[in-house]
Amino acid sequence: MNDALTRRTFLQWAGATALAAGLAPAFARPAAPGRRILVVIHLQGGNDGFNTVVPLDSATYRRSRPTLALRAAEVLRLDDRSGLHPACRGLHGLYRSGRLAIVHGVGAAGAQPTNHFAAEESWETAGTGAGWLSGFIGRPPALASADATIAACYANGPAPQAFGPAPASRIASLAATAEQAGIEPAGEPGTLAAGLRLAARLIAAGHPARVYWLRSGGFDTHTDQLRRQAAALAHWSEALAAFHHELDAVGGAAEVTTLSYSEFGRTLAENPAGGTDHGPNGPVFLTGAGIAGGRHGTPPELATEPPAPAIPLPQFYSTLLADRPPPVPFGTPGHPLVSGSRKPDPTPWLICS
Repeated sequence: MNDALTRRTFLQWAGATALAAGLAPAFARPAAPGRRILVVIHLQGGNDGFNTVVPLDSATYRRSRPTLALRAAEVLRLDDRSGLHPACRGLHGLYRSGRLAIVHGVGAAGAQPTNHFAAEESWETAGTGAGWLSGFIGRPPALASADATIAACYANGPAPQAFGPAPASRIASLAATAEQAGIEPAGEPGTLAAGLRLAARLIAAGHPARVYWLRSGGFDTHTDQLRRQAAALAHWSEALAAFHHELDAVGGAAEVTTLSYSEFGRTLAENPAGGTDHGPNGPVFLTGAGIAGGRHGTPPELATEPPAPAIPLPQFYSTLLADRPPPVPFGTPGHPLVSGSRKPDPTPWLICS
């Protein structure tokens, strides 16, 4: 066996790291019988988290963004202190139905890369040099005993490093997989909406793939951010909501969890071109099966220096992929449920079936 990060070694490594720190356990619901499918959406370019989940009670936010700050009357309220960008109506509907978790403070340990390629590699390998999904793709029941069974599909770009060293016969483009399965494409080719529609139909047809990786662009908003981010967020939000509605209609919703993330966020301060530059990580978004809806983690401090991630990627990924509560506790000192000697809050920050 090579040095690729298998699911077993990944969980052991993540758990051992936390155990050494004497941390409280995270919680995960045992997997239900049947398939577990993960849909990953990479919001390419560096989405601005400050204008996606808007800190309504922050004078620093408004002062740092004289032209870009969103007004309280514009946003889609989450609570008294925050709201979603007005373009995120589909996402807001998922939140109101308890099917969206917004998780703050997830990221790579150490200095956060602000170069697109380095940051993408960090998210796809969790800083280990190996794909974080390689073990999940390679274990049954998705593959059974056939090496040629497609276990992971990708769209809107090349296969991600997250898939690791899985054989080429187990990875295919979403379009090719759908064609082989006799499923006709629908929607504008190459868009996130079209890709998610194909994924929903493959899932409904019982295809054995357990990972779907898609990308949605338009988030690198150095200029003209108000217009450009609104368009990018609307496409992602509506496509994601439509995906879940289609799964509800055709079956499969109970099997699917989605993760949406961006390789980094944006600076708090706006620039002279009506945009923002590469900055600290923004929130990640989880929807679907087994998710504890709501806001979790600690929102970033509105300061010039980016905070260290409270939930490092290995711990986040190991929870997301776990079939059952990990055998050893994991978490980080900065985690909102782990603070000094305080006992862990019984409410889980993330529950995945």
